[in-house]
Amino acid sequence: MRIRLTPAVVSDRKVAPILDVAMLFVEEGIHVLDPDQPEDLLDSPWVTESSSRESGAALRTLIRTAMQTPATGSVDTSSVIVLDPSARPTGDVNLAKKEMYIPPLPSLRVLSTPLNVVVENEHGDGAFILAMANAFGARDIVEAYNAGRWRFHHAGGCDQILKRVQALSFGIGPVSGRINPHLGLRTVLMIDSDAQYPADETKNRKYAKVCQEHCADTHVLIKRSIENYLPFDLLAPRDMELFDIFRRMNSEQRSHFHMKRGFSTSDGRKIRKEELCREASSLYSDIKSKSWAKLQRGFGDHIGEDFLTSIDSLTEERLNNIGSEGKEEVRHIISMIRKHL
Repeated sequence: MRIRLTPAVVSDRKVAPILDVAMLFVEEGIHVLDPDQPEDLLDSPWVTESSSRESGAALRTLIRTAMQTPATGSVDTSSVIVLDPSARPTGDVNLAKKEMYIPPLPSLRVLSTPLNVVVENEHGDGAFILAMANAFGARDIVEAYNAGRWRFHHAGGCDQILKRVQALSFGIGPVSGRINPHLGLRTVLMIDSDAQYPADETKNRKYAKVCQEHCADTHVLIKRSIENYLPFDLLAPRDMELFDIFRRMNSEQRSHFHMKRGFSTSDGRKIRKEELCREASSLYSDIKSKSWAKLQRGFGDHIGEDFLTSIDSLTEERLNNIGSEGKEEVRHIISMIRKHL
């Protein structure tokens, strides 16, 4: 986050120790000072009287360096936290502007709160994000996760996504809107699209639009699910006969194929092509009957676990089958997390 100080807060001597603590987050590279600071910041009582505190000259050096150096790397350049003594203790949040005003003392709670990445399944979706971060060289994201600077929140299915995001941002019960409004800026969302065809306006996509009102950022996968991003070399060993048909499908067909159960229902009943909706049926219109029969079985319920076993070994080169659009999307997801840390 970017820390912005108001003239009132840097002139208030009693909160100087709190501002010193806030600067520790800057010193550690966790957050940054916003370039938009009071013009007389270095001449404010907080800074000029710092020599009587342990911070001393180091504070001046830190401020000068932080304000002259653009935010880079894993430090957020999106959300802004404004330390303002006149703000409500719970904070005044504007999600559209990615900005919040909050008094100095409760600001420390915000600055020390890890970024919440809400997903449907922490085990599978979490492994997907970490494996992709490693594959695309985003070691800073992995290291930030290991350091506890961001964490996954398990929503437990798309129907629970909105409830989870609302609870994080506004609390539960009649006091909603007054408990944790600051967590809206410390929450992002990533979910499967569950799309059967490219323009499928699924329930997940509708939920994500509503969630935009409660969190800092959202992303709905372009492909059907995380399993559609698995590299070919992990799919082939699971079912070579099925894989041979799958790899010869076009990219849109592969992107919207139900990787776990194929063309079958959750209770195992095989789906005929004519049972699909018109758009999905059209998408797979060139699939012959013999191939369709093999595609009905899918790769199995546990296929997503391949991301977990590949967290440290997946590479960008192995992901060529997801295409340039898929790779760009993965980079966007990584960037979304990075800019809100």
